[in-house]
Amino acid sequence: QALASIKLLSKAKDEGLLRAGHEHGHGAPEIYIGAGTVIKESDVDEAFAAGASFMVSAHFDAKVIQRTKRLGLTSIAGVFTASECFGALENGADILKLFPASILGTSGFQAIKATLPKSAEIFAVGGVSAEDFSAWKNAGIDGFGIGTSLFKPGRAAEEVSKRAKEIVASYDAIFTAL
Repeated sequence: QALASIKLLSKAKDEGLLRAGHEHGHGAPEIYIGAGTVIKESDVDEAFAAGASFMVSAHFDAKVIQRTKRLGLTSIAGVFTASECFGALENGADILKLFPASILGTSGFQAIKATLPKSAEIFAVGGVSAEDFSAWKNAGIDGFGIGTSLFKPGRAAEEVSKRAKEIVASYDAIFTAL
């Protein structure tokens, strides 16, 4: 299962890509399209109206999480500290987006994870690439958000596609290996 978020601050959201992705799944029903860089409640409403199926907040904001949940959507809340993790979970976040993960690192993540409920689902986002998957898996991470190691403005679609295939292959090799 894959999640793809479109940054609310990007031109793509103005072109109706959220709705297109939500309605058509880009030809792949196992891909869910949502909104990224959700900063305030009005962003949640805007993305919901455009057809987003989940919200990725840039930071911990109780109002953003609560609005997302009232609309029946999945909330992926941006966090960095243990306090933010607990606050996000207490307000209904479904997944914690540890950001920027590369700054905290796997040892910092493990220290925070040790204090959280076992059921907390946590994704490493920010400065994470396929080369890091093994170390993060060993630390106990549940998933990843891949940004600039996959896409940068001006990067050719063929290059993005090639990188995406490499990232998926790396993930599958590490996370589905017996």
